Amino acid sequence: MNRIPKWRVVACALAVMATLEICARVDDWLSFRAPLASRYGFELLYANDQLGRTGAPHAKFERFTLNSLGYLGPELRTGTIRIACIGASETFGTFNSEDKEYPRQLERLLNQAMETNSVQVVNASMPGNSLHNDLKRFPQLVDRVHPDIVVLYPSLAIFGWAVVEAKLQEQRKTRLQPAKTTGPPPRPSLARRVAGRLIRTPRAMIARVYVFLRYKLLAFSPTPPMLRLDRKSTDVWNRLEPRAVSALRFKASIRFEQWRTRTFFPHISDDAAPMFRKDLLAAIDVFESRGIRVVLASHANSITPSGDPFELLRWSTYYPYTNTAGLLELENRLNEVMAEVARERGALFIDTAHRIPKDPRLFGDFVHFNDEGAAVMAQLLAAELRPEIEKRLADRANR
Repeated sequence: MNRIPKWRVVACALAVMATLEICARVDDWLSFRAPLASRYGFELLYANDQLGRTGAPHAKFERFTLNSLGYLGPELRTGTIRIACIGASETFGTFNSEDKEYPRQLERLLNQAMETNSVQVVNASMPGNSLHNDLKRFPQLVDRVHPDIVVLYPSLAIFGWAVVEAKLQEQRKTRLQPAKTTGPPPRPSLARRVAGRLIRTPRAMIARVYVFLRYKLLAFSPTPPMLRLDRKSTDVWNRLEPRAVSALRFKASIRFEQWRTRTFFPHISDDAAPMFRKDLLAAIDVFESRGIRVVLASHANSITPSGDPFELLRWSTYYPYTNTAGLLELENRLNEVMAEVARERGALFIDTAHRIPKDPRLFGDFVHFNDEGAAVMAQLLAAELRPEIEKRLADRANR
């Protein structure tokens, strides 16, 4: 029996991969009129400016099309009452059909209810945004959009990352401060120094390689290798992967991230609450100083402590800095902070966290609305905002 040359096996494998890659690109072109030869991925929606990461003007990926200001949706219209919805991927609508994210549905509901076309809702959100990082961009948003009303629907678990970074910076400063001793610190033994180096060096090397591959080479570098086959095969695998295999992968991912970053805070809400309160007050100051009405909406999710353990585990993979109990505690505590701040400052508070049922049929996953959930969210906001809109329309008519 003749042995097949290795080069032929490699050539056949490359030919199969090339054929599948071409098919993936043709599928993107047929579905979304995506370019065949150039890059095509979700990262095309992002750009960087002097304030950090933001939406790229006129960017398009699949069903998402950004306007000239880098916001999802149509261009701004003149002579309208403008509502700016600020948040993260929940507001952006990553799990929604085209024009079914709750800001778009809110605009349609308000205009239909008042038989007008004078209300425009601007989706001023991007996936991954947090209130802490958005603070420096709010003055720019006001100058660009000139909103009459701002709806803040912040992603609370994403805010946790800002808390983690603040705690890590505090720890680094503490380590750099010289110890207050009367004499020179005792020199550790040779065995202890060698053991410490053997533990720290592999961890640091693995962390650096991981960060380079994920965040520099493969993510947002100027010319990353963009294989459509990789993205599509990942989507297929995520749908077909057995739950038991997914659970093992999630656990391994969480443990690796905690080991790599050396971060685990089971009660992160204790540190997050005062920091969130400070940022929320600063955001309200920015808008109210410009005569803009502020609306705070608590963050809804479909997670319960007695819910599906698999969904709880999957939720934790995105936020490995704590456990599922810590995430639920964080959500509940920061929602309470929003209610407290709204009472203190006279802002309109809409308790969507309790008024939207924890029904999986309303969510695409644990926190992102599907089309039905976005409709419920839009209805709640429309009912609360309608009196304010009617008053502003009447004031304009009497001028």
